[in-house]
Amino acid sequence: MIVIWSPSFLAERRDNQGVDHRISPPLRGQRLGRWLRELREGAGLTLEQVGSRIGCSPATVSRIEIGKVRVSEDGLIAALDLFGADAGLRETCLRLARQAAARPWWWPYRTVLGPYIALETEAEEIRSWQPLLVEGLVQTEAYARAVFEAGTAEPSKVELQVRARMARQERLLAGPDPIVVSVTLHENALHTPVGGPAVMRAQLAHLAEVAELPHVTLRILPRSVGAHPGMGGAFVLITIPADPPYVFVEGAPGEAITSEQIFVRDYERRWTQLTAAAMRPEDSLKVLESIAREI
Repeated sequence: MIVIWSPSFLAERRDNQGVDHRISPPLRGQRLGRWLRELREGAGLTLEQVGSRIGCSPATVSRIEIGKVRVSEDGLIAALDLFGADAGLRETCLRLARQAAARPWWWPYRTVLGPYIALETEAEEIRSWQPLLVEGLVQTEAYARAVFEAGTAEPSKVELQVRARMARQERLLAGPDPIVVSVTLHENALHTPVGGPAVMRAQLAHLAEVAELPHVTLRILPRSVGAHPGMGGAFVLITIPADPPYVFVEGAPGEAITSEQIFVRDYERRWTQLTAAAMRPEDSLKVLESIAREI
């Protein structure tokens, strides 16, 4: 079982003052691009005019504006000069450009992590519906290893996947600026003996421990509910400051991330219905204890 408030992690944060592990370079690049597009349009300039000034094609300027390509510092300064940006805006854009070019904390695990991690890193809140498995942010190491061993096609990646999952918890669930996490689990997920009885007992105890944290809320949807709006599979709603909300729909081959509001609103409706049907957090803890005794 991991220790949520890890002294070694807190020491690492002290040793790396000035390094913000809640900064996501891909998101910073997208924000910079939005600023540049608004500045260009506000100045009444075309992609061709900006590209001519900073020495690249109109297509490249377009890709910079959607965060797909990084702009050089010289190119950014030239664009800001063209737009007539004031000193404060120039500093904001240059800071975003530096952050967009930095290596994120998840760089050592990039081969086993998808684009979701870029959103989760800067999330203010996540709301996770899990009908089959325990949410990754609150899994024990042994439970996570059993999940990956059962699902991966490449056993050599399992250890890296486990380390990545534990790193997510240390970086994003602990520390002075943790994510607000709301998890709704179907009761069936707690009866599935992932890793065997000993692993599940430890996982249930860990869930009860984590649920006591002030920024974590755990609810259990009981089997007695029957049909419900979460039967289509797991999903996570992601709230990020200064960005639109996203929904991450889990499960291959249909795994997807989108900020299209028609889809986000649909999953927000499902979340509201699921949490309304689920047990209260205090009653959910009692169910955890009951299932642990059965195991």
